[in-house]
Amino acid sequence: MRFTAVRALAYTIVMAAPAIAQPEIASTSMPRVEISIGADSMFAGAGRDLERTMVRLGLESASGRNHYPATYPPSLVPGVFLQVHAGTSAHTMLGVFVGADESTTLGRSPNGDSISVRTSVKTRALLASYRPAPWLRFAAGPSVIHRLLDFGNGQIVGGDTLGILAAADAKFARRPRTLTHPARFGYVTAQYRETPALDVPWMAVPLGNGPLRVVPWPTQRVRMSHWAIGLGVGFGI
Repeated sequence: MRFTAVRALAYTIVMAAPAIAQPEIASTSMPRVEISIGADSMFAGAGRDLERTMVRLGLESASGRNHYPATYPPSLVPGVFLQVHAGTSAHTMLGVFVGADESTTLGRSPNGDSISVRTSVKTRALLASYRPAPWLRFAAGPSVIHRLLDFGNGQIVGGDTLGILAAADAKFARRPRTLTHPARFGYVTAQYRETPALDVPWMAVPLGNGPLRVVPWPTQRVRMSHWAIGLGVGFGI
């Protein structure tokens, strides 16, 4: 049940299917303003380092098709985002991105002892983008990223830091722009969010099975840079 790039891509394709199934030709004109919302999922981030520590703590096992430790989305929609972009020329835009994502890393020993760590990332970014075609956009810019690791029992590590967000959006237009209606579209986005690692101090983390017991979580640097793949819908005017 390891949450890999392949699983993330499959998750995105399932989400995108309604928008891709009946694609229409995108409008040949560039909208002056684009507003969109969407859902995404992050991977290749904190989960890898958390899993390695869980293995060293003996929280590794297999049950049927499930293998632990594993990192996976905590819900059907593990992340959401909003984008607003305004055109500055025929092919360039300036915009803002706001998003929030979560994942859960679960380790389980053969006797049922377990530790669950929730990773939460909130991203706010200013983006400069280039549109070589109406259906494609490349963007990058500085960001403020709030990183949080929740080990349970009130043990939380995190804070704000500066980072960089780079993205590529491929649009699937459902309705071209007309004189009376804005262009409506769906799109797939792939993003890389660069941010410093998070220092986790030594702590006693409670086990999630049976009587109250704890295990010593060692001092660790957890890499928080990650990828995100998602699906958005919006309109342009």
